[in-house]
Amino acid sequence: MYDLEEQEQIEALKAWWQENRKFVLTVAVAGVVAYGGITGWKAWKASQAEQAANQFASFQKAAAAAGGDPVKTDGAARAIEAAVPNSAYAARAALLAAQALANAGKTAEAQVQYQWVIDHAAETQLQALARVRLAGVLADAQKYDQALALLATGIDADFATLAGDRRGDILLAQGKTLEARAAYRSALDAADASNPLRTLLQAKADALGADAVVKTASKDDGKAAATPPGGGGAAAPAAGDDKAVAK
Repeated sequence: MYDLEEQEQIEALKAWWQENRKFVLTVAVAGVVAYGGITGWKAWKASQAEQAANQFASFQKAAAAAGGDPVKTDGAARAIEAAVPNSAYAARAALLAAQALANAGKTAEAQVQYQWVIDHAAETQLQALARVRLAGVLADAQKYDQALALLATGIDADFATLAGDRRGDILLAQGKTLEARAAYRSALDAADASNPLRTLLQAKADALGADAVVKTASKDDGKAAATPPGGGGAAAPAAGDDKAVAK
């Protein structure tokens, strides 16, 4: 009886295998492929990270060997950008090269590198820093509208204070003192208590306080309507006076 039952179980198992073997083999193969894919992807990521680190080390050596030559530093940065464009190292190399170029007065080349960071960096903080610095380069070239447009979007919260300070500087260069003061105050509001820019921002905002209001009020007074002859009343205030005083 035992042998008969065992034989029946074997036959049942064979029947089940004949019916389900394709499914079992498919699942098994899929599992092997998935495991191999995950393992391969991890190995590829590790290889890419190692390559990026090596490329950045090469960039640092090349930049040091360049002895401060911005053109050679730029060339070294372009090499890492081409090799590992999606790495954090490439964006940092581009920022360093851009700063070296800007300091050397090579503003056109610096703009290219800053724009590369904006377009390629995965970290929003690096993008924001590139925007702030590029806005400064454009402002120096009196391209104020382009500079302000850069600061109007894509600014990480951690860089709101720095961007607000730069915005205030640009508006002040345009002669928009009240708007500049508002920008400084907005930047001040965004700064935490330990931010080293707080003292500078407060000084800038205070410097534009009363003087800005007086200058704007004087301009508006000149546009005020004259008192009608014989009217005996004071001249009507210009529309901008209330806003100027409120500021």
